[in-house]
Amino acid sequence: MKAWLDLYQQHRDGRSGSTDLGTALRRRLLALAERGHCHRTIQGRFTRHDGGPRRELYIQPLDPNDPVKGEPLVDLPLLVNARLTVLALLSKKKDHVHQFTAMIEGTTRVGARWAAAVHLEEDYATPHQDRKGSGACGHAAFHCHVGPTLDDEPKVRLPLPAVGPADALDWLLSIVVPTWEPAPWPAVVAALPVK
Repeated sequence: MKAWLDLYQQHRDGRSGSTDLGTALRRRLLALAERGHCHRTIQGRFTRHDGGPRRELYIQPLDPNDPVKGEPLVDLPLLVNARLTVLALLSKKKDHVHQFTAMIEGTTRVGARWAAAVHLEEDYATPHQDRKGSGACGHAAFHCHVGPTLDDEPKVRLPLPAVGPADALDWLLSIVVPTWEPAPWPAVVAALPVK
């Protein structure tokens, strides 16, 4: 049980930090647009709504009348009709992430439905609202989903390390954008201590 308890505590500790999550997410979205994978106006459409004691970060739709939600992604080698969703709920008074979701849904080149998402469960309604399911192993507070849809059974929830929302978005994008890798092996090897 200790490993799951430690991971849950790391997820809780990772909700607070000194970095500006909005800026970190915006940088990734701009890089995605610069590489030609989404519309270049995304910088102006990644916005925040200040309501009550919380701020919400999200991508405004390119076309408000489009019934399909999410930012259209293009020029992906393995997916067609792909959409990216990024949502965050932050505390206004302190740098605390209450909830985070990043999701890519689409269709593979052979016509199969495909989805992947990262979720940091919300914690603002009650002090321990991020406790879903029967425990930290089966439903970790910060986890990812991979499958045809997020609702197909069995629902797959893989615990994520405490990498933080912006780095989790990097992981998600690296699945579908081959050149996205934020930690290429030569850089990792160079950073490892010499034995």
